[in-house]
Amino acid sequence: MKTRKSIVLAFVSTKKAHDDAIAALVADMKRTSYIKYRAEAAAIIGAKYSVEPHVSQLNKWMTFEKDTPAEQALSALMKHHPKRPTSGSTAPVATLPKATFKAVQTAIIEAELTKAQFDLLISELRATIQFV
Repeated sequence: MKTRKSIVLAFVSTKKAHDDAIAALVADMKRTSYIKYRAEAAAIIGAKYSVEPHVSQLNKWMTFEKDTPAEQALSALMKHHPKRPTSGSTAPVATLPKATFKAVQTAIIEAELTKAQFDLLISELRATIQFV
């Protein structure tokens, strides 16, 4: 039977190892964007749990089925990323170069697309282009 002293000492040494692992993790994370690190971590965790990650419909980043050990591990890991998005933060305002907009607009107008064709074009573009 373990004594209280051995239990407390085991906790303290485990906590120290855990804290050291987190420090190394954060140092590694600083060099990579949140989404890229999450994708790489999801692949590693997926291999460990023998499951395939998928792209989240809400946030468009890699994740697993909700409430699975793989999803819980990924969430616990990614909460340490120094550049992680927070729920209260607002995304930076995106701007589009006017020349790019004008070129795309002109190409679409000259193609004389119907609304259905235009909607299909946009959906196919979204499906084939992946942003990191």
